[in-house]
Amino acid sequence: MSMNQLQTELIKVLSMDKENQNKIINRLDKIIVNFGRLNIIRWRNSLNDEKNTLLHELVERDLPDVVDYVIKNYDFDINIRRESDGSTPFQLAFDNQNTKMCDFLKGLGVDETLDDGLKWPPEKYKEYAMNIVWLDLEMTSLENPEILECAVIITDKNLKKLAKSKLSCSSTPKSLTVVELLYAFSCLRELDHSFRTIGISQAWSLASRYI
Repeated sequence: MSMNQLQTELIKVLSMDKENQNKIINRLDKIIVNFGRLNIIRWRNSLNDEKNTLLHELVERDLPDVVDYVIKNYDFDINIRRESDGSTPFQLAFDNQNTKMCDFLKGLGVDETLDDGLKWPPEKYKEYAMNIVWLDLEMTSLENPEILECAVIITDKNLKKLAKSKLSCSSTPKSLTVVELLYAFSCLRELDHSFRTIGISQAWSLASRYI
């Protein structure tokens, strides 16, 4: 039997009424007998960009009884990562704010140390990883250095300029903070040229995605 047939069968199962998880389990048993456990584990849902594994699909559809069954009876890896972004089923439940599923997975022995910091970057950011960030700082003095102005330029790996902007200190007496510089950096990582006045907490929220 082909993987296309397996895709069709699993999508049918995943479309079943979630209120009757025993039916889903019975149907999965038959599919695993027909296609083999290893093919089920290797399967990825080609209908979505995330390329979910079966375990990710079960977590996303909030089917704890089925999750419990396949882990205990077919030795599914509870910490499996999907190839698109490295998310584990636990991270998926956390991102979906499904606290009950998170607690349920903890009870099954999920490795909670696999946090968001270990996720793989989205595909569109892999090219950004080759870019070079140039910082040109204007300082007050060598004796008491404070940053007055920062020019930030991004080039690609071939030194072609992609974006440029300048961040100056405001009318307040204080010099630029590290957070404000990080905000400038984060704007350019998104290639966003529309710099604007924001608060420190918002700047940190934006910039912290890249540090």
